[in-house]
Amino acid sequence: LQAPEVLLLDEPTNHLDIATTTWLESYLARQTVAMVIVSHDRYFLDKVVTKIWELHKGRVTPYPGTYSEYWKLRGERAKVLERQHERQQEKIADLQEYIRKYGAGQRAKQAHDRERKLERIEQVELMDSIGGVPMSFGEVDRAGDIVIEAKDLGKAYSKPLFDHLNLRVERGQCVGVIGPNGAGKTTLIKILIGRLKPDRGEVRIGHKVHVGYYDQSLDSLPPETSVVRAVWPENDPSWVEEDVRDLLARFGLRGEIAFRTIGQLSGGERGKAALARLAATNANLLVMDEPTNHLDLWSCESLEQAIQEYEGTILVISHDRYFLNRVADRMVVVSDGNARVIEGDYETYQHLLQREQALKSRIAEKEKNDRSREDAAAARGGLARNTKEGRKRKFPYRKPVEIEREIGQLESDVLEMEDRLGQPTTWRDPVKARDLQTRYDAAKAKLETLYAHWE
Repeated sequence: LQAPEVLLLDEPTNHLDIATTTWLESYLARQTVAMVIVSHDRYFLDKVVTKIWELHKGRVTPYPGTYSEYWKLRGERAKVLERQHERQQEKIADLQEYIRKYGAGQRAKQAHDRERKLERIEQVELMDSIGGVPMSFGEVDRAGDIVIEAKDLGKAYSKPLFDHLNLRVERGQCVGVIGPNGAGKTTLIKILIGRLKPDRGEVRIGHKVHVGYYDQSLDSLPPETSVVRAVWPENDPSWVEEDVRDLLARFGLRGEIAFRTIGQLSGGERGKAALARLAATNANLLVMDEPTNHLDLWSCESLEQAIQEYEGTILVISHDRYFLNRVADRMVVVSDGNARVIEGDYETYQHLLQREQALKSRIAEKEKNDRSREDAAAARGGLARNTKEGRKRKFPYRKPVEIEREIGQLESDVLEMEDRLGQPTTWRDPVKARDLQTRYDAAKAKLETLYAHWE
């Protein structure tokens, strides 16, 4: 691997956290060697590849560009072929009508010419539609407006996982949870649904909330049990075998697959069976731990569509950034002993990080310049003279570094509030929106005062 001429990578991002995947993207994008990559990670493909090979029904079709460009080109090509096919069918119909009408009359010669022309026509082949089986979690009972309310949560094992976390999950929201492997994402989720106790703080589950849980290890599906029996809701006499098989078909498990054992299924089929079992619970709070790990691209698209149509509430742990951008209304980032709530999807979080990094760079540059000015003034004896003169100050004396630190924190808060004010979900609750606007205005005013103090 130190000096290859070609890299063959089969699902290189499987089981990697986002930080490691981001590093891998950056590393591969800098390589000058040829690479062939098999991957279901659409975000990764958009960052790394320059050509897509689509393998479908025994045929390989090349497309230039990234995954997103491929999907757009494929759609455009399908429309062009469809229009060409329609025009060709009209032409064929005209030829056939002429042959039928004049094949035995005075224009028989012309009709025979058209028969030969008809035989030479190469049929325009339409593109096969490609995609996963439509999934659906069905209708669910309505829960209360507040599904989960967590106050001052803290949890630690050998080291702190998170502390002082406050989170309110409202009905209909999809909350994505991200963070490095081992950061405590699964622990947090289990605390929020009452399966684990926090070290500090409290969690309240809302009125009429029924929880359904998808475990990334798929341990809820016994390997020796048939698919039908594994998915069949326990202690529910209203279900019959036909209902279960219809449910399995909704998740792409048809025919004799329903009677195989779980251990005989592929990883993707086991993932679909687990999703079907989740749907069978009729839960109005779905908790999913890495649901896209075992799914192909098209099944991920189907799952995203099912989540968007689902009327209940969802908590989902995922490293799939493309998936999170499609479904998440809010993000909880668990990292370095801290849990941070972000209003928006993964891209919103990335923009916030970039702004914060730019802000840190500006503050560092200010501190550097300030130290240079202080050193120069001290060398000239200017600081001593100014102190003796005892100039009347508009503001109480503070070290510039302290003011800059407070400016940095306040600018970060203002940016986060701006992001929240730009989210449509913020304005669903007018009281909260007005409170956020008031705090935003106060922070902006304080920031102006701090700028003047710093000057």
